[in-house]
Amino acid sequence: MRALGRHALITAHRAIYRLRKVAVAGCRCGPRANGVYVYLPGGENGAADAPSDFYNSVRQRLEEAGVEPPGWTYKYNAGANPISFPIPFDRATHSIVRQILKEAYDLA
Repeated sequence: MRALGRHALITAHRAIYRLRKVAVAGCRCGPRANGVYVYLPGGENGAADAPSDFYNSVRQRLEEAGVEPPGWTYKYNAGANPISFPIPFDRATHSIVRQILKEAYDLA
Protein backbone atom coordinates (compact mmCIF):
# COMPACT_ATOMS: atom_id res chain seq x y z
CA MET A 1 0.00 0.00 0.00
CA ARG A 2 2.86 2.40 0.65
CA ALA A 3 3.86 2.22 -3.00
CA LEU A 4 0.60 3.96 -3.85
CA GLY A 5 1.38 6.94 -1.69
CA ARG A 6 -0.78 8.65 0.90
CA HIS A 7 -2.75 10.78 -1.58
CA ALA A 8 -3.63 7.83 -3.80
CA LEU A 9 -4.72 5.80 -0.79
CA ILE A 10 -6.94 8.60 0.55
CA THR A 11 -8.45 9.08 -2.91
CA ALA A 12 -9.20 5.36 -3.21
CA HIS A 13 -10.84 5.33 0.24
CA ARG A 14 -13.00 8.33 -0.66
CA ALA A 15 -14.03 6.64 -3.91
CA ILE A 16 -15.03 3.48 -2.01
CA TYR A 17 -17.02 5.58 0.48
CA ARG A 18 -18.90 7.20 -2.42
CA LEU A 19 -19.56 3.77 -3.90
CA ARG A 20 -20.93 2.61 -0.55
CA LYS A 21 -23.32 5.59 -0.55
CA VAL A 22 -24.50 4.45 -3.98
CA ALA A 23 -24.98 0.93 -2.60
CA VAL A 24 -27.19 2.24 0.17
CA ALA A 25 -29.37 3.93 -2.44
CA GLY A 26 -30.12 0.57 -4.07
CA CYS A 27 -27.07 0.11 -6.28
CA ARG A 28 -25.04 -2.79 -4.92
CA CYS A 29 -21.25 -2.94 -4.94
CA GLY A 30 -18.77 -5.56 -3.79
CA PRO A 31 -15.09 -5.19 -2.95
CA ARG A 32 -12.45 -6.77 -5.17
CA ALA A 33 -8.69 -7.04 -4.78
CA ASN A 34 -8.05 -4.15 -7.16
CA GLY A 35 -11.31 -2.17 -6.84
CA VAL A 36 -15.03 -2.79 -6.64
CA TYR A 37 -17.71 -4.50 -8.72
CA VAL A 38 -20.91 -2.50 -9.07
CA TYR A 39 -24.47 -3.44 -9.98
CA LEU A 40 -26.57 -0.57 -11.31
CA PRO A 41 -30.25 -0.16 -12.19
CA GLY A 42 -31.02 -0.55 -15.87
CA GLY A 43 -33.27 2.45 -16.36
CA GLU A 44 -36.35 2.36 -18.56
CA ASN A 45 -36.95 0.44 -21.79
CA GLY A 46 -34.88 -2.62 -20.87
CA ALA A 47 -35.74 -6.25 -21.63
CA ALA A 48 -33.96 -9.59 -21.36
CA ASP A 49 -32.90 -9.54 -25.01
CA ALA A 50 -32.61 -5.76 -25.50
CA PRO A 51 -30.54 -3.62 -23.11
CA SER A 52 -31.90 -0.24 -22.08
CA ASP A 53 -30.81 3.12 -23.42
CA PHE A 54 -29.06 3.79 -20.10
CA TYR A 55 -27.04 0.58 -20.51
CA ASN A 56 -25.96 1.59 -24.02
CA SER A 57 -24.92 5.00 -22.71
CA VAL A 58 -22.97 3.44 -19.82
CA ARG A 59 -21.23 1.01 -22.15
CA GLN A 60 -20.11 3.73 -24.54
CA ARG A 61 -18.82 6.00 -21.78
CA LEU A 62 -16.98 3.20 -19.96
CA GLU A 63 -15.14 2.36 -23.17
CA GLU A 64 -14.06 6.02 -23.38
CA ALA A 65 -12.83 5.84 -19.77
CA GLY A 66 -10.86 2.64 -20.40
CA VAL A 67 -13.01 0.52 -18.07
CA GLU A 68 -14.19 -3.00 -18.90
CA PRO A 69 -17.59 -2.95 -20.65
CA PRO A 70 -20.62 -3.74 -18.46
CA GLY A 71 -22.68 -6.88 -18.46
CA TRP A 72 -26.46 -7.01 -18.91
CA THR A 73 -28.20 -9.64 -16.74
CA TYR A 74 -31.84 -8.64 -16.87
CA LYS A 75 -33.32 -12.03 -15.92
CA TYR A 76 -31.38 -12.27 -12.64
CA ASN A 77 -33.14 -10.95 -9.53
CA ALA A 78 -36.31 -9.93 -11.41
CA GLY A 79 -34.44 -7.32 -13.43
CA ALA A 80 -33.08 -5.39 -10.45
CA ASN A 81 -29.66 -3.85 -11.10
CA PRO A 82 -28.95 -5.58 -14.44
CA ILE A 83 -25.88 -3.48 -15.31
CA SER A 84 -22.68 -4.78 -13.75
CA PHE A 85 -19.00 -4.00 -14.21
CA PRO A 86 -15.72 -3.76 -12.26
CA ILE A 87 -14.20 -0.41 -11.34
CA PRO A 88 -10.45 -0.61 -10.69
CA PHE A 89 -9.08 1.72 -7.99
CA ASP A 90 -7.17 3.73 -10.57
CA ARG A 91 -10.43 4.53 -12.43
CA ALA A 92 -12.69 5.06 -9.40
CA THR A 93 -12.25 8.83 -9.45
CA HIS A 94 -12.44 9.20 -13.24
CA SER A 95 -15.00 11.88 -14.13
CA ILE A 96 -16.93 9.58 -16.49
CA VAL A 97 -17.20 6.83 -13.87
CA ARG A 98 -18.34 9.35 -11.27
CA GLN A 99 -20.97 10.72 -13.66
CA ILE A 100 -22.30 7.21 -14.36
CA LEU A 101 -22.57 6.49 -10.62
CA LYS A 102 -24.38 9.78 -10.05
CA GLU A 103 -26.89 8.97 -12.78
CA ALA A 104 -27.40 5.47 -11.33
CA TYR A 105 -27.94 7.01 -7.89
CA ASP A 106 -30.63 9.26 -9.37
CA LEU A 107 -32.32 6.24 -11.02
CA ALA A 108 -32.38 4.18 -7.81
